[in-house]
Amino acid sequence: MRALALALVFFAELAAWAAYAFVAYWYFGAGTWGWVAAAVAFAVVTLVWGVLASPRSRAPHAVKVATKVVVYVAAILLLVMILGALVLAATLAILAVVGHVGVAVTGATPEHAFRAPLPADQEVRRGSVRSGTESPVRRPTAGQP
Repeated sequence: MRALALALVFFAELAAWAAYAFVAYWYFGAGTWGWVAAAVAFAVVTLVWGVLASPRSRAPHAVKVATKVVVYVAAILLLVMILGALVLAATLAILAVVGHVGVAVTGATPEHAFRAPLPADQEVRRGSVRSGTESPVRRPTAGQP
């Protein structure tokens, strides 16, 4: 269930970014300028997302949440107001809400997706690489203190 929730959030992010490109393409015409505008819009929104809202961003949690809300809401409003694409806007809204509710319910976070869990009996090395001091630390298994 966690993987499904994270996948829905990921697809909602991709859909929001694509919405900016789609709106820019049609707003500036379907020709060369439309493609240029779509590429620029996509680049700008993904850059802002990467700096302020990505799981590896160093921004405070409140900034991450605010950025996500602004990007999603603006994408939905652009789809409705510029293109009149109610079905696309509703699909994006439902995908974003269901995905983020699923993440909240399952306790999954995108940060956890980047770390593979270690088996309980595997050693974890702690220490300084510079000083060469490493001490093996065993993770306790079930039933051990």
